[in-house]
Amino acid sequence: MTATAVVSHEVADARGKLGMERAANKAEQVVRNWIAKTVEEVRTYADNNPGEFTIEQARQHCSPMPDGVDARAWGQVTLRAVALGVIVATGGYARAASSNRSPKPLYRNGKCRQAPQPVAQPAPQPVLATAPVESETATGCETKFEKWALKYGVANLVSAMKARGPNDSVTYSAVYQWLRGQHEPRPRKMRAMVEISAGEITLNDIAAHFESKAHAAAR
Repeated sequence: MTATAVVSHEVADARGKLGMERAANKAEQVVRNWIAKTVEEVRTYADNNPGEFTIEQARQHCSPMPDGVDARAWGQVTLRAVALGVIVATGGYARAASSNRSPKPLYRNGKCRQAPQPVAQPAPQPVLATAPVESETATGCETKFEKWALKYGVANLVSAMKARGPNDSVTYSAVYQWLRGQHEPRPRKMRAMVEISAGEITLNDIAAHFESKAHAAAR
């Protein structure tokens, strides 16, 4: 991909998110707490739907869009639902009739997330960075960012980042490397995690985490 193509993609992505935020803000003006109310409707749908579904399918079982509000406002509903663990991305895709048959992410009820299966080992070993295992023993729980990430759940964090789009998508390995202080995420991904946390952590908390890990490594 050329540099021009990369810039064009980033500009388009930024415009898309801006449009989504503006639409959601308008929805909140027309209907107070529209996002929170709609997330609860998504929760009800997910609780009664044991399988996978697209957001477009969930929308069919929720209240109609407020008059004069762009459907892009649903982007904020999706982000909030994922951030709260109401739904999780499964990694699959299905074509949506509402988007010219373009592939859309599949989700399922967040309550259905299966706990990682323990792996028999001859002796306690550090958790491999590539393993999707959520355990405080994997990194130690010392910083505010680390505590939040482990409380929120590595699997949920990976799902929430993926739901934001390909530019924010991360792997289990990357998250565990962040927790160990081995690699710092790009500023874009830092901002994404702050938004996902809904105010529980800040950019300063993330920066402090890596400073703490660097100091610990230097000792």
